[in-house]
Amino acid sequence: MGGQDRAETSRRSRRSEPALVFALAITSCTTGPLPRLPQVEQATEAVQGGGERYRAHRACGGGAGSVDDLVRCMRDAGWDFVARGPGYPEADCWQARDRSEVERISPQCFLRSAEARGKVMP
Repeated sequence: MGGQDRAETSRRSRRSEPALVFALAITSCTTGPLPRLPQVEQATEAVQGGGERYRAHRACGGGAGSVDDLVRCMRDAGWDFVARGPGYPEADCWQARDRSEVERISPQCFLRSAEARGKVMP
């Protein structure tokens, strides 16, 4: 009978292993920095920030004859062009900037400038 009890205990512990692994995975995700999700950031900004970046981009994009004009206008409005990087949207933004494709420079290519973060923009 002792061998049968050990086999049953072993089977029960194997069944609980996936649950334990899942619990550890969830716990480890909540202790470190959360992954960056640009789509969620943009939606949150549009709802909470009133879409300031989108309004500034719309206002600047209408009169921008070049990428440099758009970037300058957005900088004056408190938005800096994203730093060059391999992720989204950085790679697409820089590709469009390097090719002077002003129509492909989206609002997501700009981040709130350090100077403007403490100020409330109209």
